[in-house]
Amino acid sequence: MEARKTEKIKYPRKKMIIGMVLLVIVGAAHIIQYTALMRDYTFNYITTVIQNNTVNFIVIGILLIFMNAIEIKLIRKRLKDRL
Repeated sequence: MEARKTEKIKYPRKKMIIGMVLLVIVGAAHIIQYTALMRDYTFNYITTVIQNNTVNFIVIGILLIFMNAIEIKLIRKRLKDRL
C-alpha cells in the first residue's frame, strides 16, 4: 500500500491583494483631497494623477479580485476531480 502524501494547498492571493491595494489607494486619494495635505505640491500632484485614472484603477482592481476568485474555484474543482 502506498501512503498518500498530504500537503497544504496554498491558494493564490497576489491578485486579490493587488486589487485591494488599488482600491485603497483610490479611496485614500479621495480622502486626502479634503484635508490640509492638498496644500503640499507633492500630495496635490499624486492625488490629481490618481483621480484622473480613478475609473481605470477601480476596473483593474475589481477584475483582479474576480480573477483571483475564479482561479480559486478552478483549483477547488481540480482537487474534487482528483479525489
